[in-house]
Amino acid sequence: MTGTAQSTISDIENGVVSVSLDVYLRLLEALGAELSATDRLTDPDTN
Repeated sequence: MTGTAQSTISDIENGVVSVSLDVYLRLLEALGAELSATDRLTDPDTN
């Protein structure tokens, strides 16, 4: 489904390898999930 070998997926799950964002996005798509990002450096004085 993802074009990624099962052994590579296992290595990703176990933290053995680091992969590109493209690979993570393909895995998320296969799972029906999405990636979102938020600003962690919000300054309360600017709101």
